Amino acid sequence: AFVKKEFFEVKAYVQESSCTLKILCFWNAVALFVSSVLGMINICDAAFQPFQYLIAVYNLFFAGTIIVMDGSGQCLSKCCDAQGRLYSAMPVLASQGGRAVLYFYVGSVNLVMLPTSWLWKMVYIVIGCSLCGTGAMMMAQRCCGGRGEDKVEPADAA
Repeated sequence: AFVKKEFFEVKAYVQESSCTLKILCFWNAVALFVSSVLGMINICDAAFQPFQYLIAVYNLFFAGTIIVMDGSGQCLSKCCDAQGRLYSAMPVLASQGGRAVLYFYVGSVNLVMLPTSWLWKMVYIVIGCSLCGTGAMMMAQRCCGGRGEDKVEPADAA
């Protein structure tokens, strides 16, 4: 009973903090976008290999997608309805599960395709771990959400 109670408390915290996860993903995407641009123009001695330039271009695309998904709907609606256009082109990203898979994919790509420079390696490890962790939390919330919420435990009813 104790483990079940703790599980539902953790689940409730994750559901309440989905705004926090959204903000975390947004700023991770901004960091990924900036680090990819800086790496491509060879700031801080990045000296990417040709394959890493390709990964940086993919990161720019994925970071832009995440920024549009998690950005403020009011600001993005002024900019040619970017969110609406994104969700109509890729409806799977409108769901929590679709977003979680995207975050996990982008994070894992950044963890696997690391540059040789120590500084950039640390930057991409932090961004990758954060995106993978956020994707895993969102997937756990999706898989565990809605189970047992309507039941009231006899001990809690008193």
